[in-house]
Amino acid sequence: MTQLTEELIPTRNNIIFQFVDQVKNGNFVSERSSGIVIDLGNDHRDSGKFCRVGIVHAVGQKAHGFKPGDKIAINPLMWTKGFKYNNQQYWMTIPEHVAAKVN
Repeated sequence: MTQLTEELIPTRNNIIFQFVDQVKNGNFVSERSSGIVIDLGNDHRDSGKFCRVGIVHAVGQKAHGFKPGDKIAINPLMWTKGFKYNNQQYWMTIPEHVAAKVN
């Protein structure tokens, strides 16, 4: 019997990525140098002020200039609601919402 392997393949210019920062219940979790973890709950004021960094997982055929493994800075709140695939959390954005590539 042949076993099928599933893979996330975005359409058009979509970019599927995972955030570098920890996300819990749809919110970013801040960890201070002291090791104290601060869960901001439903307070999205900080999320709306700053770009967030993500690692590209997959790109659509029209998302030119991006490849899996790229580290990107996404403009504030310019991503989809997260979704789970194979027990991993992912988000999507488009190239117009990517502020920069990060080295």
